[in-house]
Amino acid sequence: MLKRLYVDNYHCFVNFELKFDSPMALLMGTNGSGKTTLFHVLRCLQRLICDRVLVEDVFRTTDCTRWLSLQEQKFEVDVEVREDDQRN
Repeated sequence: MLKRLYVDNYHCFVNFELKFDSPMALLMGTNGSGKTTLFHVLRCLQRLICDRVLVEDVFRTTDCTRWLSLQEQKFEVDVEVREDDQRN
């Protein structure tokens, strides 16, 4: 289960952290607040981890936050894996 997501320097996310305290979450926010970007990050991480797509093909420098001059992006994912969740 996804427990925490950290994103820095990706589209509108700068030093963004989201903690998931339960298996279900509700995302609410005004237009332009980053809801779609959050799902895009999750999809990109899924492609990177599960589909084994190259980092360069998933996260591009054009995806950096426009108002920052940094080229480095940071992504952190904390997951909890229970024994009964593991597959052979």
